Amino acid sequence: RLVKVQRTIVIGDIHGCFDELQELLDKVDLRPDDLLVSVGDLVDRGPEPGEVVRLFRERPNSIAVAGNHERKHVRGLLSYTQEVTRLQLGDGYAETVDWMRTLPYYFENEHVRVVHAAVVPGIPLADQKEEVLCGTTSGERELNALFPDGHWYDHYTDAKPVVFGHVTADEPLVRDGRIFGLDTGACHGG
Repeated sequence: RLVKVQRTIVIGDIHGCFDELQELLDKVDLRPDDLLVSVGDLVDRGPEPGEVVRLFRERPNSIAVAGNHERKHVRGLLSYTQEVTRLQLGDGYAETVDWMRTLPYYFENEHVRVVHAAVVPGIPLADQKEEVLCGTTSGERELNALFPDGHWYDHYTDAKPVVFGHVTADEPLVRDGRIFGLDTGACHGG
């Protein structure tokens, strides 16, 4: 008899690209009992932020961590990209921002740690600065000061894998089966 094991599926920055998200979920054959985790940046740049948010709000077993783009909306720091999202969401904008306020800055279970942008190695997730976890400008400045000759993940030595987005690359960053950078630029054709 086969035992069905719940999978944890972590997805990189979506940025309002609902069709690409659907294509990816079809590729992994997302099942109802799978845990779906987003590294954040559900909104901004793409054509369908409302549909992306709706999927994560309505699908059971779904979690999104706060990215720097959600944080901009929550804090009312609306540049051009956020203004476009506000218009795309229309009457649902205020309710969506209220939901964004509830998003955690990290997710951790027995198998994996998920953040939007970065962690300072050696510090428990609960003690990390939100600015570092979600990738604000001040958080990135702090990381650059701590690791002037490289990246934070070059110093990550924990056995538990860490998954993050935020830094766009053509291919996922995969190191030692423990470090996974997933932002492949969905909103730029990746």
